[in-house]
Amino acid sequence: MAAKDLWLRLYTEITRDRKLRRHPASIRWAWITIMCMAKVSPVPGVLLLSESVPVTLEDIADEAALDLSEIKEAVAIFASQDMLA
Repeated sequence: MAAKDLWLRLYTEITRDRKLRRHPASIRWAWITIMCMAKVSPVPGVLLLSESVPVTLEDIADEAALDLSEIKEAVAIFASQDMLA
């Protein structure tokens, strides 16, 4: 993987984003984890482990070191706020 592929553009105003700030730190961390996983996906921006294997909620929980229940809550929040497609 090229060095440029290891970078994820993260704007400093993320710390002031009202969609994220209203939630606990675990939910915010889940968002960062999802963005990182989407960046390294075989199809950037799509949550895939390989070309034909989608990321599961369990995969996200493992990567974020969070409980599955926290990830389920986070994904539901992000979907309701149109942060995930």
